[in-house]
Amino acid sequence: MFIRAIAVSFVLAMSASAASAQTPDVKIPPELAKPGDEVVAVFRAGGGSQTYQCFRANGESHWDYMGPRAPLRIEEKVVGRVQTGPIWTHNDGSSVTGKLVKQIDADKPENFKYERYDVVASKGSGVFTGVTAVVMVDTESGVLTGACKDHGMIFGEPYWATYVFLKSK
Repeated sequence: MFIRAIAVSFVLAMSASAASAQTPDVKIPPELAKPGDEVVAVFRAGGGSQTYQCFRANGESHWDYMGPRAPLRIEEKVVGRVQTGPIWTHNDGSSVTGKLVKQIDADKPENFKYERYDVVASKGSGVFTGVTAVVMVDTESGVLTGACKDHGMIFGEPYWATYVFLKSK
């Protein structure tokens, strides 16, 4: 069963004007939610790459996960980015840094796990002000499989995800 989180609207400053956007229903698995304690502040789609590096240990090479690199979008408009840290940065200068607190399996093994991050640092004043947690759901792809050959090689595996930015009530 999923908890349905619905944000009615949010205001996004763009240049000298403001525009409002309706966020769709977002399903947050109960394992990643705090029912009754949080409200959706901002909804963003992200699609880019999950980055891995080839390491050799005990005579075997394997891929180690480094982090995401992706733009954040409202429809087709890029409004920010997510990068290794993870750090989510909005074009208005506000940003949050997360600490992974929970992962659950996605619906298919080739899809990156759903994740919950608690915000451990924030900067600037803007859309991400007051965000206390970020949940990544609805992932597509992003899991790198197979052996790596070149020690130190960095590879980005394409992925798509929904990022839900939460605030305490």
